[in-house]
Amino acid sequence: MGECDAVGGLLPAWVAGEADLDERARAHVAQCLRCQADVARYRRMLRTLHALRSEPGPAAPPAMADILTDMDGRGRRRWTPGPWAAVALAGVA
Repeated sequence: MGECDAVGGLLPAWVAGEADLDERARAHVAQCLRCQADVARYRRMLRTLHALRSEPGPAAPPAMADILTDMDGRGRRRWTPGPWAAVALAGVA
């Protein structure tokens, strides 16, 4: 268990390509199922984070334009919504 603790702190940086493991650590990972599972988990998490970075954000609901327009019917916006507006309106809905 001590070897897993020593190697475990190095695994995230190793999986991300930011660090290298020495020969002893690589040999440990090659035969330790717990550390292999950690490596697989870190790789999945890294793939998910990369996928989230490349996906576009959610589209604004069609009713948002109606909510944000002026209530007097002239169709002008009183304010420009910040990035929090969609989250706030979704929470209300």
